[in-house]
Amino acid sequence: IRVSVLLQHYEGDEYWSALVPLIDGCFADGRTPEEATEKITPEIEDWVESNPGLLEVLEKQPRFMITEIPLVLREKGAKTNA
Repeated sequence: IRVSVLLQHYEGDEYWSALVPLIDGCFADGRTPEEATEKITPEIEDWVESNPGLLEVLEKQPRFMITEIPLVLREKGAKTNA
């Protein structure tokens, strides 16, 4: 099966994180996206081995979307016109 893995890297971080959104707590990290992906594979296998029912969950292909929104922060103590 093909498993959806989310890769994350924040500016300034040394490592990439790989996580499986469909398995809460299944993650690994590495210095590159490829290394993080390599490291998550045995983690997924361990999770499935200990809980075979996860195979049915992992067969479902989630859809992901990332968007950016503008955020304007008010000064502390500023009143809003509500």
